[in-house]
Amino acid sequence: MRPVAAAVAAPEPSSEVRLERAAMVYARLALGSAFLSAVAGRFGIWDRTLDWAHFERFMHRTAEVNAFMPAFTIPFLAWAATAAEISCGVALIIGVHLRWVALAVLTDYEQIPRFMPDVRTSVVRERAVGWAVVEQEAVSSVMMFTKRVHLVLEIEEQRDALIFRDRCGRNFVRYEGAWRISEQDGQTAITYELTAEPSFDVPGFMVKRIFRRDAAQMIEHLQREIAARAARGAGVAHRVRDRSNLPNR
Repeated sequence: MRPVAAAVAAPEPSSEVRLERAAMVYARLALGSAFLSAVAGRFGIWDRTLDWAHFERFMHRTAEVNAFMPAFTIPFLAWAATAAEISCGVALIIGVHLRWVALAVLTDYEQIPRFMPDVRTSVVRERAVGWAVVEQEAVSSVMMFTKRVHLVLEIEEQRDALIFRDRCGRNFVRYEGAWRISEQDGQTAITYELTAEPSFDVPGFMVKRIFRRDAAQMIEHLQREIAARAARGAGVAHRVRDRSNLPNR
């Protein structure tokens, strides 16, 4: 049997996914604006004075909150907090953090069965910086027929991609591909590529149709998980900022 190749980009999202995206965008913009607004107030921009007196009061409050720290560290802490809030604010507004969230979801191998129902088990057998070996069992169904697939994936973790191939050969003579993350029109795009040659008898056209269907479903599950984690991350960042109790005036 000839190898079957398929490349699948993110499908048109459902109305539920679109609502989740809209909520995530709103949370990003609101939290990013809050960070930048805090910094603006710290330099007196909102009351149009633009002087250092505001930042001196901020350093005084920083010293009160961090009373256990030596006095010479207070300016550093105040400037570090300010730089972090600027970075977080800009990253949230332009969506830079979504790429990091997407990579975090894709490399959270042992949690994959939780948000990808067709993957029944996913166990990390080896792991080091930049690579992993993951053993998985998945199920694919066509009408009344179900096929259980066993894979041992060698995964190369790159900055914008995960390159994988099966090394056990139990169900496939060849099984290799990639998850790729890119920026398109200001949004984070995910593409799944796969070249596979099953070791069991099945018509080539059916294999390609099944792979495309399963890939589209996997990407939709990924979109939901990325949106959920990004929203949770934004909520945690907002709570941490509130608890710091540092004034912005």
